[in-house]
Amino acid sequence: MNFKKIKKFTFALTLALGFAGAPGLSSLLTVQAQDRPRSQQSERDRKEGQRIFILERCAFREGFRSGWADARRGLRPTPRRRRMYHMGDLFQRRDFRMGYERGFRRG
Repeated sequence: MNFKKIKKFTFALTLALGFAGAPGLSSLLTVQAQDRPRSQQSERDRKEGQRIFILERCAFREGFRSGWADARRGLRPTPRRRRMYHMGDLFQRRDFRMGYERGFRRG
């Protein structure tokens, strides 16, 4: 008789733990599956942002050098005469002009 009580208690305990642990285990796989693309996406966004920042820095630096050189030669401040200005998009041109103005004032 004691054996039957122990058997019933063990079965009930196993069943209860199974029901309690199953949702946690099933959501663990879902969380792991969703976590990977998000980390890859954030890595991609970080690299894209870094690349844009580097391009902006290059445009500003080239503009600064061009403006400084034009001021040293005694030319009028015209950033459009430089090929780098025409190669960039709207934001690169803006950064080039900002760098050009600072470089021209410095030179």
